[in-house]
Amino acid sequence: MTRTFLKISVSALVLSAAVGSASAGGYGRGSANLDPLFGDATTFTGSGGYVAPTRKYSSVNGVATVGDGTKDFASDYFVIGATASFKLNEAMRCAGTFAEPFGANSDYGTSQIVNGLGSTTAANLSTVELGATCTYGMAAGPGSVFVLGGIFSQTASYTENKGTIIGGNLVNGVAGISLNDSSAMGYRLGIGYAIPEVALKASLIYRSAVNHTLTGVQTLTGIAATGAVLANANLTPAQFGALAGGNAQQQAVFAGLNNAIAGLTGTYNTFAKATTPQSIKLNFQTGIAEGTLMFGSVEWTDWSVLQQVKVLGLGTGTAAASAGFNGTPTPGAPTIDAFFKDGWTASLGFGRKFNDQWSGAASYTWDQGVSTGRSGFGTNQTLSLAGVYTVNENTSFRGGLAYTVLGGATELTTAGNKVVYGQSSALAGGVSFTGKF
Repeated sequence: MTRTFLKISVSALVLSAAVGSASAGGYGRGSANLDPLFGDATTFTGSGGYVAPTRKYSSVNGVATVGDGTKDFASDYFVIGATASFKLNEAMRCAGTFAEPFGANSDYGTSQIVNGLGSTTAANLSTVELGATCTYGMAAGPGSVFVLGGIFSQTASYTENKGTIIGGNLVNGVAGISLNDSSAMGYRLGIGYAIPEVALKASLIYRSAVNHTLTGVQTLTGIAATGAVLANANLTPAQFGALAGGNAQQQAVFAGLNNAIAGLTGTYNTFAKATTPQSIKLNFQTGIAEGTLMFGSVEWTDWSVLQQVKVLGLGTGTAAASAGFNGTPTPGAPTIDAFFKDGWTASLGFGRKFNDQWSGAASYTWDQGVSTGRSGFGTNQTLSLAGVYTVNENTSFRGGLAYTVLGGATELTTAGNKVVYGQSSALAGGVSFTGKF
């Protein structure tokens, strides 16, 4: 009875983690489900979660935000995952996994422009991981010890749109960037120990960092190019406009600026180098009474590896000036600013088997946040609830909900603005299925 509940409750924990992904530090979203590797059967699991976060600016440079400046800029998103595992022999099991480990979606509209934070109107970061992992088990005392190893391929993409306000209206698409990395390789190593009779299981798993080189295109319109030229010439828009009707000397300056703008307008082939972090995670569970289980985890993630990612020119593209930006920042010098510190996440939960069909689990997760005062990622706290319906010994379904309190944070931007993010929240829900063959 205890051993049966062991398998059910761990699946509930996996679901709780999926729907609670809004609490993950930095850009964390979902991790590969490796739990089937510690089972005896050929297994397929699939899960999907929907996360609805809310994030707003509270004040900028000491002034409370109003109007468009209070827009909720955190976009909703889906997280999906799948694992197919099979037994090679009595000692060895392998699994193929699909996961979306990192991501970020923001839709600022005019809020960043109103707040004087720059001109980014929307940004999206997404990653996909395909992995193959195996375990080898050996008898050790009253239970079994497992060693784990595997590799994975991770793809990454980043898009960003910029806009400006003209005549009181938002003009979007004045500049944009699209970057992709076909794939980069990583690996995971681990060790575990299990005593099924008392529902005890513990594992320590290391996931490597992944180095990405993303390539793509940056598009710059005349409006955006004007801004780049004005910044270089130290002119205000009013001064720039006045040059057209000035004397011959001013006309010459105006013509020169127009030529510069024409040279900047167009597309630039670009690239950027970025690293997603390594991590170490300790998972544990143990039976504390018949039909009752306690579980938890502690994870360290090397988020400090992600500071500022610069977009550089490849020296090719349709813009006449593009050849002058080979390996140096492109016009407007777009950057992905993180300035993170390392992150710690801890969780504790309990599971209970009510009868042969129904089980449930509840867990609490604390994430310290990764903000160094240069980003808005403060401390998060999450409560997750999950229920499991077992059709028979080979088929089960799960559903879960998670509520996260997203702590406030203060950010000093690269432009020198002091931005305060108020306390906010995220609601997540998810479902999953497990079939054994």
